[in-house]
Amino acid sequence: MIFETARFRDQFKKDDETSKRKLVLHVLDISNSQISDKNRNYLTEGKIGEVSRQLGVSIRKERLTGKGRILFYHNDDDIHLVDYDWDHSSVDSLESQSQSSLKKILRNENPSPNLSEWVQAAAGGDLISLNMSSGSNRDTYAEELSDEWIRFLDLEQSALRDELFKQLQAPEANGVYLILGGAGTGKTMVLLDLAWKLTREADIPVRLDMPEGVREYLAKSEQDYWFQKAKSGRIVLLDDPKDFDAMEAAINSASSHRQAIVIAIDPTQWTHKRTRDKFWRFLMTKNPRKYELTTAYRQGGAIGREVLKVLNSFYDSASMFAGEEKVLLDRGKAEYWETLCLKKLKHVDDLGFFAIHLVTDEDDFRSKVAIELEGVLAFDTYRRWPKLLIGLNLGDRVPRGLTEALSDAQMTVGRHCKFRSYYEVHKVRGVEFESVFVFLSVDQFRKLNKGPTGLSGPDYESITQPLTFLTRAENRLAIFVLPFAYPHDSISN
Repeated sequence: MIFETARFRDQFKKDDETSKRKLVLHVLDISNSQISDKNRNYLTEGKIGEVSRQLGVSIRKERLTGKGRILFYHNDDDIHLVDYDWDHSSVDSLESQSQSSLKKILRNENPSPNLSEWVQAAAGGDLISLNMSSGSNRDTYAEELSDEWIRFLDLEQSALRDELFKQLQAPEANGVYLILGGAGTGKTMVLLDLAWKLTREADIPVRLDMPEGVREYLAKSEQDYWFQKAKSGRIVLLDDPKDFDAMEAAINSASSHRQAIVIAIDPTQWTHKRTRDKFWRFLMTKNPRKYELTTAYRQGGAIGREVLKVLNSFYDSASMFAGEEKVLLDRGKAEYWETLCLKKLKHVDDLGFFAIHLVTDEDDFRSKVAIELEGVLAFDTYRRWPKLLIGLNLGDRVPRGLTEALSDAQMTVGRHCKFRSYYEVHKVRGVEFESVFVFLSVDQFRKLNKGPTGLSGPDYESITQPLTFLTRAENRLAIFVLPFAYPHDSISN
C-alpha cells in the first residue's frame, strides 16, 4: 500500500505530466527494493531525525532527479511518501519546522489510490514506454551515468555550501576558495549544489569543470546541468583537477578574467612526484580561503579504516627524496592536508568487507576470486551501473583465471563489471563502485606497505596510482597479491 502526506500530495498536484511520471517510476523502484540497501541515506540528525525516532520510523532520502529528492519511509509492506521537490528544498524546509509541526506533517497522511494505480501500471510497462530511456535501458548504464550516483548534503556539507554561496554572491567576490577533504566526503556534491544555487537562485553565471568520469555522467544522463556547458562565467567551480599543474593553470586563467574560483580537491589523490612541494608553496604564498570536509560517506567503516591504514602507512614513509633530513622536510610539507584527508576522516558506519589475498598459484587464485565474487553477487542492489571495478596493471591483460571466474559468476564486462588500468586513474576519480578488486604484484604490494624513498617520477606515479582505486569501493574491497611472473591473458581471450 502507498500512503502520502498532505504535503506530498500538494507537491504532486503542482507538477507537470513528465515530472509525475518520473516520480512514479522512482516509487516503483522503491517498491521493488524495499529490503535492499535499507541502511542508506537515513535522516538521523536534526529535528527530522529526532521526530522520526519519537514516532518509531526511519525517514530516508533519495535522489529523484538532478534537481530534487524524495523523502519516504517503509512500514512492513507499505511505502509512506513524506515529501518531494524539484529544487533541493524539501529537507531544509522540513528541518525548519517545529517538532510539533513535523509530527503533524508525518501523521497527516492517507492512502494514495492514484499513485498506487500509476505504480501498478508502470510495473506492467504501460508508463515506462512513455517515459525516460533509463526505464527501458537500465542494464547498459556505466558507473558515470547512473541516476543514483548523486548524493545529498549533510549538515556539514550544506553549511559549507551556504557559506560559499554567501561569499560568492558579493559583486567583489574574487580569489581562490579551496574545499579540502578526503575521498568520499562529498566535495563534488557540494560543488553541484552550489552551482545550482548560484545559477538558479542568484542568477550568477557559473562555469563548472569536472573530472572525465563525472563529466561524462553529466553530459549523458538526464540531469539538466546546463551551466556545465558555459564557456565563461563570473565564477569557476573546479572539481578534482588531475594534478597541481592543472589546478594552477585554472587559477591563473580565472585571475586573468577576474573570476572567483572554487576548487574541490583531495591532494592525496594526486600521483605526480612533486605534489607535496608545489602544493605547500601554493598554500604558503597564495593563502587561499580553505574549507574542510571530514565525514566520509562512500566507504563503510570496515573498508575505510583499512584503506586509511594503507594510505597512512604509505604517505608517512614514502618520499621522492633520499636522506633522512630531506625526507622529513618533504613529509612535513604535506602534514596539514594529509592529516585532514587521511587521519581526521570519520566514517558514518561500520559496514563493508575488506580482504587481502596472498595468491600462491592459479588454483588458489581461482578459488579466492570465486569466493569474493560470491560476496559481490550476494549484496543486493538496484543500482544501474556495473557492480564491480577491477583494477589492473595492464589495460589489455588480466590475471589468468579471472575471465573464467567472471563467466562462471555470469558477470559480463560493461554490464556487471568494468576493467580499468591504473594509468587510467583519472577515469575513476570522482565515481564509486559497490565493489572493487585490485590486483597487485608482490613488488607493488611491498612498496605500498614500505613507502620507499628516493623514487623517480615514473616510479612514484606507478606506485601511487592504485591507491585511488582503494578509495572507490563502497561495500567490498579485495586486494589480490599475485606471485612473481603470475601468467596473464589478453582480455579478448
